[in-house]
Amino acid sequence: MTSIAEMDRHIRSLCEANEISITFIGKDDEARAVYWLREIFIVRIRFALDYATALHEVGHVLGRHQTSAVVLVRERWAWEWARRHAIEWTPAMEAHAQRCMDYYRAAPYRRVPNELIVSED
Repeated sequence: MTSIAEMDRHIRSLCEANEISITFIGKDDEARAVYWLREIFIVRIRFALDYATALHEVGHVLGRHQTSAVVLVRERWAWEWARRHAIEWTPAMEAHAQRCMDYYRAAPYRRVPNELIVSED
């Protein structure tokens, strides 16, 4: 099993290698990435789900289709990037990713207004 320290080092290493700035925030539900500025806003890695979210935010900078006008496309591909680049991807991390995707499927306008809803299939 991967330690929290290893997960933290992995995120920092990915960001350093890819020139992504990290800003630490206090609330995990406010995590985000700014693609154009190559910056992520994440909580400090204390749990595996923090690591999954951090990988996801890195995926918003490095992943495929991050300039899509469709939020579900960006979200799906950022999670795909996170899965592929994780040191370890656990069932709890997958459940977290699915809950996050369900949030966007249920109310895509809640977080990103002015975007069209387009089926992800």
